[in-house]
Amino acid sequence: MYLLITTYPNPAVSKLHCKLHGIFSNPKGILTAGMYDLLGRKVMDLTKLARDGNNGSVSEFSLDVSSFAPGIYTLQYTLGTFSSAKQIIVVR
Repeated sequence: MYLLITTYPNPAVSKLHCKLHGIFSNPKGILTAGMYDLLGRKVMDLTKLARDGNNGSVSEFSLDVSSFAPGIYTLQYTLGTFSSAKQIIVVR
């Protein structure tokens, strides 16, 4: 099982594009995803976006971060017992 996360651009100004490779490497695993601020507060649930962005092999979706405060955020993905995180920066 694997989960490769690609995000761009980083830093992001208005849109952040996300690609998840490997979410189907564990078909019985439950995918959850979220975006968190530096204090660990969930600022956005990404689970539905990640599931809906599925094209059969890769999940791809975009986030509108234009209303987010500038700073560092963590994208956290969990698939079954496997977890992966990616930090992104939002700038103005």
